[in-house]
Amino acid sequence: MPALPISKNQHFEQEYNAKNHGFSHNDVERQDLIIKYLAYERREVRGSDGAVKAADTISRLLTQ
Repeated sequence: MPALPISKNQHFEQEYNAKNHGFSHNDVERQDLIIKYLAYERREVRGSDGAVKAADTISRLLTQ
């Protein structure tokens, strides 16, 4: 699911993080267009075995 990190105006950390992702508070006015763009943008497929790691950790903790 795409994320749209639009910052709260005058909030330093949010503005900094949004800028790192190419967004600013002013993008709130065009969020519909940005959401449509992001929804159809090709994204890098990332492999994740987080659920397997979590299950292994839980199993190991319960069997100690």
